[in-house]
Amino acid sequence: MSYAFAGMSNVISVIITKNGDYAQLEPADVVSYSVFDIKGNTIANLKNVEVPVTDNNRTFLRIDIPAEANSLAEGEVFSNRIVIINYTLNGVMNTVRQTYRIIPFAPYSCSESDVRTILGVSEKDLSDDMIDLYAAYLKAKQRSDKIEEALSAGTIKTNVANRIVAIYAALAFRNTLPLLIAKIESDNIVSQTRFTMSMDDFMRLFDNLEDELDDLFADLEDETTDNRMPSDLFVVGNLTDTFTGS
Repeated sequence: MSYAFAGMSNVISVIITKNGDYAQLEPADVVSYSVFDIKGNTIANLKNVEVPVTDNNRTFLRIDIPAEANSLAEGEVFSNRIVIINYTLNGVMNTVRQTYRIIPFAPYSCSESDVRTILGVSEKDLSDDMIDLYAAYLKAKQRSDKIEEALSAGTIKTNVANRIVAIYAALAFRNTLPLLIAKIESDNIVSQTRFTMSMDDFMRLFDNLEDELDDLFADLEDETTDNRMPSDLFVVGNLTDTFTGS
């Protein structure tokens, strides 16, 4: 899911297609969008807002959502928005639905790439929009009230806290990772078979991550942690080729 920060504008992009192929809008075509909250209420009077068709958006629509649509009520830790885009193409009405989440500023600096490194997978296996770092951040905050302070401290505990968030994001794939990873890849010229992991290997990986979480939370609580020598907590070992295992 894509994110927008509370109180800031964001952009929704839509590729124009017809029967699975790229298509182009004509100046006479009509484009409009509406923004709703999760209960179906219109947000900031953004209902059936027309978007002119120009040479710059005939194949790639850009919908600019204003900042006033992205507010959080008191006590909300996030809020979802649903954007409905309607456009005519050759006289036929088409509808596209996109969802994004409004979040307050969150101080974690770990990335989707860090999560993939922990799991030993590539972006082809696990794309950025499949990884929910903010949900992992909220889960970490539920377990320890020291996460927020540690993330913004600029100390060794900052590395510890970021590692915790990244591991929580990785653990979300405990039941699905074996299904997501391609066993064989081919570009019609060369075919490669991935180094095979058994279900026991996958379970062992996630069990080890759970154990590491316990150790990291202990470090978070330990007042002497910031006196230790700095280390890169995202180095988890020598990377191996995911297809050859070497």
